[in-house]
Amino acid sequence: MLAACAAERPPADANAAVRAAAKWSQDQFGLEFVRLRGGGTIDTALRAALTELLTAGQVREQAGKLRTG
Repeated sequence: MLAACAAERPPADANAAVRAAAKWSQDQFGLEFVRLRGGGTIDTALRAALTELLTAGQVREQAGKLRTG
């Protein structure tokens, strides 16, 4: 899901990808939040997932922008 959000409108930065993934989760699963708080539970979990995607090479960062593959 996060990789898809990063690829949806490439190139996206990490913040945009996290916001898009949170919004997608809100729409798909009814995740409840009013504002995505930096350092909050949702933000922290999505950034951890993004770090895993970067480590696995499923998403790469180039000049501050994310790209899939």
